[in-house]
Amino acid sequence: MEYNPIIAKACPYPYYWLAEFRNGEKVAQYSDIGEEVLYREVLDGLEAGRELLYVAWIPVETDKPSYTLYLQSWQRPIVLRRHSDTVHTGTGIVDRKVLFLLGWQATIAQRNYKSIMFIDPETGSIEVKEEL
Repeated sequence: MEYNPIIAKACPYPYYWLAEFRNGEKVAQYSDIGEEVLYREVLDGLEAGRELLYVAWIPVETDKPSYTLYLQSWQRPIVLRRHSDTVHTGTGIVDRKVLFLLGWQATIAQRNYKSIMFIDPETGSIEVKEEL
């Protein structure tokens, strides 16, 4: 997982996603010229039969940690951002928080299993949950 300053400059969030297929092909949230790439491109690769090696959240600042999840062929990736706004009435203060989610989902013996990391970019803390 390499830091890319062009992608980091294009990204309006503290992290951007990066996926690598087992054949070595990489897909990042932003292209090398700074244009946004939809995660649909990763999903299309999965539907075409390619397997993911890993998905990761890569920081836009070099002093922050990256978060990487290596996947088995039976696991489907979960990669998303969760936004929340808290409005303090009367004060005009709006607190905008973004969490980055990274995990997997699988159906085993007709049961649905999930493991999802909720990553707080401000504190670096991680919570692992079974539900969104």
